[in-house]
Amino acid sequence: MILQNERQRVLRVIGYARVSSPEQALDSQALEQQIARLREAGATEIIFDIESGSKDDRPQFQHLMSLVLNRLVDEVIFTRIDRLTRSLSQLNKCIEIFEDSGVNLRILDQQLDLRTPTGKLMARLLGAVAEWETDLLSERVRHGKRYRIRQKYANESCPWGYVTFNKRYQLDQRPVAPLLEELKSEFSEAEWAQILQNYEGKTVADIALDSISIFFQERSLQAAVRHISQKYGAIKKPGLKKRKKADNTVPCWTPSGFRQWLTNPVLCGHTQYNLWATTGKRQKPKRNPAQSVLQKNTHPDQRLLSEAEAEEVRHILKVNLNVGGSNFVRDPNSADLYRPYAYLSGLVYCYECGAKCPSKNSGKGKYHYFVCRHTGMGCSNKGSAEKSKIEQRLIGQLVAKSRLMHEKAFQTKSESLEGHALQFLQLQEPTPEVQAEQKRLSEIHFKHYLESQGRELAKSERLEDLQRQYQYLQDYPGFDPDIETKKQSLLQEIQAEERAIQSFLREDVESIIFSGNNLLFWETLTNDAKVKLYPRMVEKIFIQHGEVKQINFKTEKVEEPEAL
Repeated sequence: MILQNERQRVLRVIGYARVSSPEQALDSQALEQQIARLREAGATEIIFDIESGSKDDRPQFQHLMSLVLNRLVDEVIFTRIDRLTRSLSQLNKCIEIFEDSGVNLRILDQQLDLRTPTGKLMARLLGAVAEWETDLLSERVRHGKRYRIRQKYANESCPWGYVTFNKRYQLDQRPVAPLLEELKSEFSEAEWAQILQNYEGKTVADIALDSISIFFQERSLQAAVRHISQKYGAIKKPGLKKRKKADNTVPCWTPSGFRQWLTNPVLCGHTQYNLWATTGKRQKPKRNPAQSVLQKNTHPDQRLLSEAEAEEVRHILKVNLNVGGSNFVRDPNSADLYRPYAYLSGLVYCYECGAKCPSKNSGKGKYHYFVCRHTGMGCSNKGSAEKSKIEQRLIGQLVAKSRLMHEKAFQTKSESLEGHALQFLQLQEPTPEVQAEQKRLSEIHFKHYLESQGRELAKSERLEDLQRQYQYLQDYPGFDPDIETKKQSLLQEIQAEERAIQSFLREDVESIIFSGNNLLFWETLTNDAKVKLYPRMVEKIFIQHGEVKQINFKTEKVEEPEAL
């Protein structure tokens, strides 16, 4: 932006002003003060930027230097040397440009004038001091960040559902702020009454937990966001002033924003530092995962997600990315979220060229199949593989693998009552009682299989850490009330972690396969259950000339076919 006096002088003298932010320009009148001083010093024109001094691509600064290079100005005035730049190398370049162009540079506060040898020397010395101050500030910031990481302090900002107290993350137990009356017109009276009822007695943390439950129920970011907005009236209305996060309201989520919140390590009790790279003002922050540091269990008693639940979130997001939007059922009254065979998307590959096979359909959607994308373009793998035949082949291999695992379990426990009882129950009518007993016996029998492989059930890192802490306090001699209280607290956390592990035990790849030793188990799965289970078990399915050639499971190491 250029402000020019009506009266032109013989000499063209430009004054350059700079502030780092709009707040400085408006609130402190810093920009106005600089411009006034420059005019008093004889500037006939004023050029200014609202940018950081560490940035050398400031628009008006670049315009100014082009005028100097082209000798279209006689003198340039700055109030201080750091208004020009904070980089010594950049300052030296600027001074050389001024000298080569024969344009004088004048600094008011330091009373510098490049027309004198002393002025040239002092300009470079002051530039070095300005750069040193910038480096010193950066070093202090780095030390502060390292100290924060060592102390496991909370970051300056925290995700929705949390507040910081004594530099630690705490679940936000504040009552949720009531809805604005301006939103009432967007709903019917019955809907508005139901929304208000949904808020009764709820804290921010309560609704955060409910939002996670809704995601597990919907298994889709878009559907979950829609459900949350309808349940809590969290919608955007044109002309309505947006309330800040500190107002303890329910956010108007977007799918991408909800995804970012769900995958935040803070929800699992961890803290991630230095995730965002430092950028200039008014620039979009950039993720910098290579430099980030993850500190685990910084607030384990303030978690919204267990480790198993966080893994389930990642699994759902990954599967949804593979299946694509076309594999979701659009009918809101449908019992299933996914269409038939949705789980096969992203799993089927060409046996000859190794390319991922796209899904096709014909006959008005009655015939669903996969075909190599390079057929007719160099790949000799012709013919289409029907999805129903692929599923039949997959189920056959899963049943065979399951029966082989059962045989190994019987070899370890030849007199296993659980194994024989499980075989008997599989012949009975699948009532809820029979299914519950099948689940209990299958878990015991699965342990026998692991014993045959010389393995044990996996434990979470957090569970092992809690157990070590509890054992350490258990071995403490004498009686201490504080230690006993701590032991009780640890015991409760251990039990909660064990429950979380057990609830997700069935989703372990091998335990799922172990359970499916008959066709009925697999053939009665719903479309949603197939999407939930099959991608956990299957790495890749290779097809050739319309038939399944090879299936790679995640429980085994199989060499993939080389592209022909």
